[in-house]
Amino acid sequence: MAIEEIIGSEEMTKVSTKKKFTDENGTTMLELYEGPEEAGVALYDGFVSDVSAGILLSCDYEFSGGVARVTAEYPTDEDGDYTTDEDNVVWNLVPQDVEKPLRSYDGAITDTQAFNQDGDQKALEKVRQAWERAEDYTPAADPATTYQKHLFRGTTAYIRTGVILRKTLKVATGSDVTAAWSNVDRAQLLDDTGFNESGSNNKDLIGSITEMPEEDSTKKQWFKRAPQLQPIGDNKYMLTQDWWFAREWSANLYDGNATP
Repeated sequence: MAIEEIIGSEEMTKVSTKKKFTDENGTTMLELYEGPEEAGVALYDGFVSDVSAGILLSCDYEFSGGVARVTAEYPTDEDGDYTTDEDNVVWNLVPQDVEKPLRSYDGAITDTQAFNQDGDQKALEKVRQAWERAEDYTPAADPATTYQKHLFRGTTAYIRTGVILRKTLKVATGSDVTAAWSNVDRAQLLDDTGFNESGSNNKDLIGSITEMPEEDSTKKQWFKRAPQLQPIGDNKYMLTQDWWFAREWSANLYDGNATP
């Protein structure tokens, strides 16, 4: 039951709002409603469901002198305002190791050359075919010579360490929050993830992201994955959304910034 619905009740009247502090829950908002018995019972039943769903911390019902009195205790944020769904968002950076083909390596394997240059691919392919067939073959020059040495030693791939940007949100079943399927399997800007607009509690993570050697806020480097929805008990579920980081996502396949 939303706060607006409670305030808009025609039969129960909110008569007071005050802040409460306990060691267990910190600062909370305590609201008192008064009205006829039948309306009080209905309001209390709705609050009981909200307690089960984690929207309310507690509720209480009392009837005396012909007046029903219902109290509801709400959690608050650090400013003492009502907690919303977005206040429950948690962001994490999760490390991810990615195995990539050796021929995609863009670092210098000699003084000036890398394995991923288009003009060298025919020579590297000849090395690969000879290696797979166990044929004697001597490359003319680098990078094919160095590539052959790697294959002889069993090295066909290399590891890159990236990160996953993960957003989790715990909400009640009746929440208006829904999983967003738009742009799934598409690369996005960091700003498109909603990360930078999610509050001051992300300062440490923002610092970690912007200090990444290959991070560029002007490029689409965050690959959106399908959202995950998991029930976590009665009337609650967890929404998890991941974005995979890479320096360059293909403009053809993922609508990123990189040419083929």
